Amino acid sequence: MNITIKRNIVEELACFKIKIKLMSKVIRLGIILFLLGVCAIIICQNDFGVTENSLVCYLILEMALFTFSFLVFKRVYDYRTLYKTFSKSALKEYQNHETYSTIYLDDSYFTYESKRKYYKFSWSSFVKYDFKNENLVLMVNESYSLAFIIKQTELTPEEFHELRSLILKTIPFKKVR
Repeated sequence: MNITIKRNIVEELACFKIKIKLMSKVIRLGIILFLLGVCAIIICQNDFGVTENSLVCYLILEMALFTFSFLVFKRVYDYRTLYKTFSKSALKEYQNHETYSTIYLDDSYFTYESKRKYYKFSWSSFVKYDFKNENLVLMVNESYSLAFIIKQTELTPEEFHELRSLILKTIPFKKVR
């Protein structure tokens, strides 16, 4: 299998925007966990007559959930800010270029090359993948900092089937939140 995907700057920004939307879902999860923690503290105080020691444990747990939620929110905020500044400068700088980035897929490696970055990973480097809304999301780590999006429309049906077969064989399936 040898597949090459070339993107212009507009297509690259569209994939970046998809990544930000996926990250926003993690914020919702953090907020839900935070609110569930607050509800648990209130219910336990009213029903079980919480002692001072258990209240301290609940407060520590709640602070941890709040910190997690805050850090995830900050990361998404930073990505959105980066998206806005990058999109303005990159559209001006690369608007006339036909190709901004290229993805090379073969049996051994996933290679991403753009005007600013170069990554080459063996397929076993990916920790999870998922198919979301006709997009393939490949993640190198648990955060979205190294996530790659391949749109189904960028490939022919045969290429997509080949890629899907390769991924099913080499990457363990973990749903991307």
